[in-house]
This record gives sequence, C-alpha cells and structure tokens, in this order.
Amino acid sequence: MPLIKLQSDQDNRLLYEGDFPTVTACVEQAVSEQIDLKNVNLHNANLINANLDEAQLQNANLSGANLSGANLSEAHLKGANMDGAALYNTCFCYSNLSYCDFGNSAFGGTDIVGCDISESRFSTLSAFTLNFVLARNMAGCVFRDPSGTLCSMSRAPVVIHGLQNGPLVLMDYHVKIGHAVKSYHEWLSLITGHYSQLSQTACSTDD
Repeated sequence: MPLIKLQSDQDNRLLYEGDFPTVTACVEQAVSEQIDLKNVNLHNANLINANLDEAQLQNANLSGANLSGANLSEAHLKGANMDGAALYNTCFCYSNLSYCDFGNSAFGGTDIVGCDISESRFSTLSAFTLNFVLARNMAGCVFRDPSGTLCSMSRAPVVIHGLQNGPLVLMDYHVKIGHAVKSYHEWLSLITGHYSQLSQTACSTDD
C-alpha cells in the first residue's frame, strides 16, 4: 500500500501519514484517532462516502474535493474552502460550517440540519436546493451572483420552482429570477411598469 501523507495547506507541515489503499482510508483513520486536521490540504481529493463524523477540519482546503455521500455530521469545518466541491447527498448535520467558501460547489440532497453556516459564501443555483430553514444559524451568509452582485442571505431564502425562466429566489434585498438578479426596488419597478402597460393596452382595446 502507498504511503499517504496529509499535510497543511499553509506550510506543508505533516499532519498525519500512513500506509493506506486510498486517501479516504487515510483521512478516516486520522479522524477516528481524533487527529487535528486543521488546514489540511485535501484539494481535489476523492472522499466519496467517507465517514468523517466529528472531524477537525477547520480552514481545510477541500476545494474541488468529491464529498458526495460523505458523513461529516458534527464536524468542525469553520473557514473551510469548498470551492468547486461535489456535495451531493453529503451529511453535514449539526456541523460548524461558518465562514466556509461554497463558491462553485454542487449541491443536491445535501443535509444541513442544525448547522451553523453563518458568514458562508455561495454562488451556484444548486445552493438553493439546500433546506436553509433547518440550519441553526445563517447570519451574514452571502450569495455571489455570476454578475458579481453580492446578495445578503441572513435568513432562509424563499424559493419558488417550476417557472419557465428558472427558480424565483427571494433573498434579503434581492430577487433572483433564473440567471437575473434584481434589487426589490428594481423588481417592483419592472412589475409596476409591466402592469401599467397591460392596463394601457386594455384601455385602448376598450376604446
């Protein structure tokens, strides 16, 4: 079996090593031994179905990692970088996900029951499949639209599916309709203008 090393993303300091068949097996063993994997570099790691319950992964680099089906319940992931990570059916129940970077992450069936996701950042439409209502804390969360617009999400957004142009998402101060983002003021102006035109058309028809 190959020697696998888990190193710090900051200074390449060795955090854990051993002979294991896969990176998953190595990380699972480190977690079972309650090794502190703070700042660990797991960039692009294949961690499908990994059992990482109560893992110490603060500020870990999990960008591009495949965590589909992984159990990360009650894990400590404050400040983790999960940019571009695959998080399908990942269980984060009761974990600390505050200050995490979920930019470009792919969600689907992802469980965030009881999670602290405060101050975390999102940027993908799939983020709106998350059941934010069940999160313990999401104060300070932000959705970054591809246009660069930063949308505050300090509470669970209202998401309406089944519309022709994509989901309608109501955040703190912005409305996202498919790929377009508008402030509430801009959105109401558009609606008001639309109904004003309809009213004028109806009056012209009556005349």
